[in-house]
Amino acid sequence: MTEPKKIILDTDIGGDPDDSVALSYIFEAEKAGLCRLLGITTCSDNAYGASCSGGIAGYYRRKLPIGQLKMPGVDITEENIESYPGTYSKPVADAFGGSPDYFSAPEALNVLKEILAAADSPVTLVTIGKLSNIRDLITDAEGKKLLRERCAEIAIMGGDFRHHADISSEPHAEFNIVGDIAAAAYVFENSPVPLVLSPFEMSLKILTGKPLIEKYGKNHPAALALLLNGCNDGRSSWDPSTALYAVEGEAEVMKLSEKGFVSVRENGVTDFKADPAGHCRILSAASDPQKIAEKIDSYFK
Repeated sequence: MTEPKKIILDTDIGGDPDDSVALSYIFEAEKAGLCRLLGITTCSDNAYGASCSGGIAGYYRRKLPIGQLKMPGVDITEENIESYPGTYSKPVADAFGGSPDYFSAPEALNVLKEILAAADSPVTLVTIGKLSNIRDLITDAEGKKLLRERCAEIAIMGGDFRHHADISSEPHAEFNIVGDIAAAAYVFENSPVPLVLSPFEMSLKILTGKPLIEKYGKNHPAALALLLNGCNDGRSSWDPSTALYAVEGEAEVMKLSEKGFVSVRENGVTDFKADPAGHCRILSAASDPQKIAEKIDSYFK
């Protein structure tokens, strides 16, 4: 029997509800014996990322380490924290008893290092937000060493490469890359482990999450997140597709490109150059992109 994949999730949960579907997919895959989630770190630009993650973990009866990137230059206090609610993170945290809160959540970098240090076999790091925490891990001497020794690869939701396939297409700077352009450029250039990118274009037009809503309504945290965002028919599958690859590989619905290097322009546009010496690969749909969404949604029916 194949040993379950060990997973760490780094997420900007709280704004776009596809993060909540991705995290729920990981827990469903865990129930199916495919993986084990070791911990969660958030890079959310709101103060409820950790508690929202904790609410979803609690729904699945899992208690695990959760760290939060504390927003630099932002003085969050008990008096002003309500000014940083995110779109759905606070309602989900409130409805499902999520913890830790912003003030008690440990720093994301410390949590990443602690999880990697305790891992007894290679882990896959999944990042579905800006790459600030991953950059911090690589720039930390101990963190980089742990990453090299304990991490098999990093699965990244990020980038848009349509302008390579169609030179008439206007280059698009993808949201996660733009969230911290310097961090993205640093990670792509300096990662000590292989990187797999799940790009914007692969999952833009395929929706996941509708079966969650139909089955659970507001009684499931990810379904509630979707409903609060007006995504009654589901949401583009950017983050769930990345999680699917991290847990199940290409899963007969995606395919990996040849190796190469990813670079980031000053405005956040990403470019890919094929090179056998490269450490980056790009995902695309193996055939019908809809099969990716069907694979993810099958866990919620």
